Order: sequence, then C-alpha cells, then structure tokens
Amino acid sequence: MTDRAKKIVRNVFFLLSIPIIIGAYVYAQNSSKEEFCKGLIVTIENPEINFVTKDDVINIIEDLGIRPEKTLINTVNCQAVEKKIESNQWVKSAELFVSSNNFINVKVQQKIPVVRIQQKDSTDYAYYLDEYANPISLNKQFTPRVSVVTTDRLAYTKTDLKLKSALVQLAQFIDKDTFWNVAIAQIDINAKNQILLVPMMGTQTIILGTTDDLENKMACLFTFYQQGMNTIKWTLYDEIDLRFKGQIVCRNTRGQILAEDPYAKEIPKAKQDAQKEISTLKEVAAKKESPKAKVEKEKTESKKTAAKKVPIVTEIKMVTQDSKNKPGPSNPLNPKQIN
Repeated sequence: MTDRAKKIVRNVFFLLSIPIIIGAYVYAQNSSKEEFCKGLIVTIENPEINFVTKDDVINIIEDLGIRPEKTLINTVNCQAVEKKIESNQWVKSAELFVSSNNFINVKVQQKIPVVRIQQKDSTDYAYYLDEYANPISLNKQFTPRVSVVTTDRLAYTKTDLKLKSALVQLAQFIDKDTFWNVAIAQIDINAKNQILLVPMMGTQTIILGTTDDLENKMACLFTFYQQGMNTIKWTLYDEIDLRFKGQIVCRNTRGQILAEDPYAKEIPKAKQDAQKEISTLKEVAAKKESPKAKVEKEKTESKKTAAKKVPIVTEIKMVTQDSKNKPGPSNPLNPKQIN
C-alpha cells in the first residue's frame, strides 16, 4: 500500500471515530443524570466523644431531601450539605464527597470539650470550653469526663477571656498527668479571679493564683505531698499557697486554738492516713497510666527532681478578741514574688 493510500485510510478512520466519541460523551452525560445516590457512609473521626452520632448526621442530610435510591447524584450540593452539618453546635467540621460507586461519604469532626464551667449559684447554667477556650453547650445524650470549674461568673471581657484560656491550660495539664488527674477534685475561681484547687485528700485549699510557671508550681506541690507532711502538723493548716517562686506557704486562716487539743494524739495517725491516701492515689494513677502518659511523666520527672527541697513557710493567725473580724494573715514573703 502506498503512502497516499495509508493517509486516506487513516483519515477515514478518524472521521468515523468522531461520531463514536460524541455518542459516548452524550451517553455518559445522559446516564450520569439518571444515576441515583446508592447510600450514605458517615464517619465520626473522634468517636470517643458522643455529642453527635451517625444517625444524627444522616437525619441532617435526609432533612435536605437527600435519600438513597431517590436522589440524583448531580443534584447534590456538597458545600451546602457540609455547611448544614457544621451548623450543628457540637460539630467542628464536616467534609463530604461522592465516591465512584455513587455513595455519599461524610467525615465529621466533633468539638472537643476540655473543661466544664459551672456557675456557683445555678445548677442549670453550665457549659464546656474547647481547646481554644470557645464555649460548647451541654449535651443531654453525652456528658464528658473533664475538669470542673466553679465560678460566680465568667463573661466575655478581655480579662475573662484570658482567664478562660488559663483554665483550659490548667485542665489540659491535669488531664495529661495521671497523678493530678485523680488527686484534684475541682477547680474554683474566687472573687479576686484567683485560681484555687480543691484536692481529693485533706481539707486544705490550694491557692494556685495564675497558671504562670504552672509546671514548677505543681512540682513543688507534689514534693510537698511527698515530704512536707512529715515536717509539719498537717491538720493545723487550711491553705496551701503556691504563688511564691520555689516555696510553699501554709496558713492557718481560722486561727490556732490555744487551749489543749484533745485530738492532738491523733495527729500522727492523721499523717499516716494522709500517706495512705497518697499511696492509694498513686496506685490508681499507675493503673490508668498509658504508654503515652509514661513518656510525658519521664519528661516532667526532671522538674519534680529539681523541686525536691521546697522551703515550707508556715503562718498561723492567733485568735484574739481583736483579730476575729480582721482580714486574713499578711504575706510573710516579698509580695513581688507573687505571680
């Protein structure tokens, strides 16, 4: 066959293929218009939180009129569906796409609660804060186990927002440490916006003040629990102040009883009971400690070692007729050391 004949044959085949290509394109367009959604696949990316379930997401999608075997794929507006799912107050983000087999896939990320804010004068008014200190409403079907903060009020002023961020930082620190996770029962905010800790053991109030230098403050407190109980009469003090750098200040704000204490003989027993409580807390913490927590524990071990010798300053207010109506004891140290 000559070159000219080959060229003619090639051109004929090209011309014949054009209608075939156009026909295939038209058929594909027509067939895609008639393809229905085969089903919904919902994935909750943080299922340990149960604010939103798969059924909740499916109900949101179906409320938009999207149903398997009834809705045409080309009529689904993915962005509109994502926006509708994200309008749920417990959803952080949503991603939607259609797979090659015409299934609608949805990936949902829920908001993560870090701390619960509870108003002191109301059992009804409460909410959570996420890792960015943004509020999250309570959810009837799920109550997460997070640190609880009691406060008179927290608004949206610059000072309050700063305090909320500090509370999130503190709650995350407590949650990551297996010992403090079981040793701290509650966080409280007093009238001066100072942070107080309520421990599981003992009746003392721990004054943290702010979260500045948080790790060193808690390392000093840990050392105090290990060693301080053996050097002072534990039952005499009702305040443990951590606001002083490198020191623990114990106070008796109720005033020391000068008469003979009929329970004085029980002080050694109280120390033993306190040591038992610490041992119990350590055992519980050890059982809960995960491999990841062990790594975090090793990182903070050096800081706890550096705080092995923590000076303990005690201050006792003597009860007199004139001092009953006076404010609490003055600071024994330089006020400039307070964080």
